[in-house]
Amino acid sequence: YINSCSKRAALSKRSVYGFKVKIAQLRFEHKYKNYDEILSKLNKEGWKFIHLKRENFLRHKLSNIFTTETNIFQVKNPGDYKLKKIKVDCELLLKGILYSEEVEKTEEENLKDIPHIKILYEKDLLDNSKHQETADRIFKYLGLSQQTVKTSLIRLSSENLEDMILNYDEVYNFFKDTKYSHYLN
Repeated sequence: YINSCSKRAALSKRSVYGFKVKIAQLRFEHKYKNYDEILSKLNKEGWKFIHLKRENFLRHKLSNIFTTETNIFQVKNPGDYKLKKIKVDCELLLKGILYSEEVEKTEEENLKDIPHIKILYEKDLLDNSKHQETADRIFKYLGLSQQTVKTSLIRLSSENLEDMILNYDEVYNFFKDTKYSHYLN
């Protein structure tokens, strides 16, 4: 599939072709057991890897929950969106965090011997003023000429979790004495 898509890109006079691979999808949706071999083979074939990750697993899972609840994936016009508070199931949130930790461990393990660039959402993408610097690092890594980047999308979440979570006190109390309490800030 990858080779077919990249050949079509070349026929369309595209010099590069990229795609996203989620180890969780290989593992759980497609039921591959040898995803480490798949990634290694892609590396040997000359594919370059960009490891995009989030460090704040609580926020990552909350983002997924909000998307599921609101069915809104992106917004370009701030007037088209009003932040909606949702009730969060603390056990579901914890399961999501634990799952993210497991995926993170698997990604790190499978990429340890594969050259790659790591992009951290919180450090490199959350602040729009970092987008160009991050894109320039990626362009350099891929051997591409630098291009100006910009986004017309607006962030859907708030810095303040109380603005987003209807039962914030319950969520706070659930996580405050755990190793995940730092995610609440």
